[in-house]
Amino acid sequence: MTDHPSASAVRPALPPRVGEQAPDRVWLVFALAGLAVVASYGLWPEGLAQDVVYGVVGLAGVAAIVVGAHRNRPRTVRPWLLLAAGQLLWVLGDSLYSWHDLGGQDSYPSPGDAAYLLAYPVLALGLALLGRSRRRDLAASLDALTVAAGLALLSFDLLGRPALEAAHTSPLATAVTVAYPAGDILLLAVALRLMISPGAWNRSMRCLLAAIVLLVVADTTNSATSLYADSTPTWLSYLWLCSYVSWGAAALHPSMRVATERSVGRTLRFRLWRLFALGGATFIAPGTLAVQHVLGLTIDVWAVVVGSVVMFVLVVCRMFVAIEQIADVTRQRKRLQDALAFEAAHDSLTGLPNRAQSLLLIRAALLRSQRSGEMVGLLFIDLDAFKAVNDTLGHTAGDALLCAVSRRLQAAVRGGDVVSRLGGDEFLVLLEPVADEAAALAVAQRLVEEVSMPVTLGRQVARVGASIGVAISQDAGTDAEQLIHEADVAAYRAKAGGRGRCELFDVSLRSELAAQAALEADLIRAIATDQLVLHYQPIVGVGDQQVRGLEALVRWQRPSVGLVMPGDFLPVAERSELICDLDSWVLLHAAAQVADWVAAGADPDLFVSVNISGRHASRARIVDDVTAALAAGGIRPEQLVLEVPEVVLGGDLRAVAHLRAVRDLGVGVSLDDFGTGYATISRLRDLPVDTVKLDGRFLDPSVPGATALLRLMIHTAHTAGVATVAEGVEHAGHLGILTALDCESAQGGHLGAPMTAAEAGRLSVRVR
Repeated sequence: MTDHPSASAVRPALPPRVGEQAPDRVWLVFALAGLAVVASYGLWPEGLAQDVVYGVVGLAGVAAIVVGAHRNRPRTVRPWLLLAAGQLLWVLGDSLYSWHDLGGQDSYPSPGDAAYLLAYPVLALGLALLGRSRRRDLAASLDALTVAAGLALLSFDLLGRPALEAAHTSPLATAVTVAYPAGDILLLAVALRLMISPGAWNRSMRCLLAAIVLLVVADTTNSATSLYADSTPTWLSYLWLCSYVSWGAAALHPSMRVATERSVGRTLRFRLWRLFALGGATFIAPGTLAVQHVLGLTIDVWAVVVGSVVMFVLVVCRMFVAIEQIADVTRQRKRLQDALAFEAAHDSLTGLPNRAQSLLLIRAALLRSQRSGEMVGLLFIDLDAFKAVNDTLGHTAGDALLCAVSRRLQAAVRGGDVVSRLGGDEFLVLLEPVADEAAALAVAQRLVEEVSMPVTLGRQVARVGASIGVAISQDAGTDAEQLIHEADVAAYRAKAGGRGRCELFDVSLRSELAAQAALEADLIRAIATDQLVLHYQPIVGVGDQQVRGLEALVRWQRPSVGLVMPGDFLPVAERSELICDLDSWVLLHAAAQVADWVAAGADPDLFVSVNISGRHASRARIVDDVTAALAAGGIRPEQLVLEVPEVVLGGDLRAVAHLRAVRDLGVGVSLDDFGTGYATISRLRDLPVDTVKLDGRFLDPSVPGATALLRLMIHTAHTAGVATVAEGVEHAGHLGILTALDCESAQGGHLGAPMTAAEAGRLSVRVR
């Protein structure tokens, strides 16, 4: 008698771990109940009772597969239905065998054998579809066939050939006898293919494998005992029954949902056991030949020859597939390396060369120009009003605009010229070669016109401009970084000169750049050697005209030059982190100075106001610099006020956060140039500000509506709980206006011009 179970089903989208840990325990109940019935099988009377139990277990396995497919809803149901059909054929074979035995018939083969043998290909097809739906893997198929071919040769030598020699009566009986081990080999081959294919290997798949192993062991033992023994062991029925239960449990377990899921991009490691299995299979043919020769048995020459030829063909095919896999991996690695190299050298948004690649291209162009004597031109393009597009239309529209601009630039230059993106809204165009400066300026002007054309972004239209700096390499000494810097400086001048224009980096700019570099170097030395000096301008109460505090104004006593005013060196410092070092110097010396004044008898509540650059305010070091100044000077936080430009707090969130931290220390924050930005006025209540400074232009009666605007700003500040200081008070009439508008403090030439520290000290002590 031959019995078999059927399998389970599969669902998409659930990961293997989810399947393993699902709370559904129907499969466990079925498995335990089935094993309990199997354990009681021997307690039933032999004959009809045991046959009924046998059939009930088999039908329960069929029902479990169908129920499992319905409950768990796999992505593809067909494999599981085929497994159910195969098991149903086995139940039919069991029933026909029982009916045949009860009828006292002893013919072989019987109708039950037909049902049994038909179940093998049906089950094999179901398992094959199960593996095919997981992933097509030719290498796994060849490995499974190789192992199956070796087992087929071994099975033929141990079971098939003796069966052929023993069956002298009927060719049909001989064919059926040989078909059973062949069917088992077929199931093992398909199961092995399923086991080594990439995909989820979960409890459902383990139950399937257990069912097949139980079946093959029972079938093989049954065939062997029928050839070499007088009776069939009764315990084989338990193996067949457990196989039925295992098929049903595999279908009911929730992890069957992922059994047929495709494992995209997932591969199975070629483990050591797989290598041993393949090696052992290839040695079966020569091993069989050697054993037959040593034991003096009849050598199955043709069986060994056919097995060896089949094995050789499979091994050659496997080698070809392995070589193709290696070649495919090499190609994929090459494509990945090329993609990574491209990404490393190109901007991810526009696909243009990035800064690093631009430097390489410029260096190569400069080397070629040194050999050929031709000139290389570089255009530095800085978009105008791009931030407004980002702020009004959003960053997605801004990205689309950058892509559109990059396409326009590429279409407007010559074929050999290179457009690259430095980052943000800055682009470079490498002109190689360029005839002269006029030719480069002509290209730049053409690009200005191209960029300034409107860009349609969905239902909206955006406009930006371009300020372009042009630099020409005319000697062998220019390097790539220097050329970019020269073009950048020219673009800065173009933007400062009105935007939407071109500027050439010429001899005058070169001289100016050299002078700025020298100025910056001297300024660094000035900070380190205390060449800077502070002058102070009084901040006076409007009502009582008493000095409330003093604003620190930095000057530079430059050797061999004299006293340099801040307008001549602060713009240079503000282009780099040097401005932060300069601000830090002013903070330290101003805090120490106010401490000296108080010690000399000045008002203990006297404060000093220090101007802080926007760059410094946006750096986290501002908090440490202020803390260090307070500690070094030994003054209270209330005696220090930081003045920051209104534009900084209007758009720099980092500066707002840093100044809020400074204000939490107790240091005052004053907003300079208040009223120049409506957005800041509307947000005044939310900003970390104690005082606002009003520009002196609002005191000029010749400016239309100046007094009304001044009244509005003072009222806005007071409504937000912020004090006001008016600048530019040059005569008593200005003071009268401020008194009428209830402005708290003021400063200007009428109240006191900037003075030295000694003069300011005498003033503060005298006023007290």
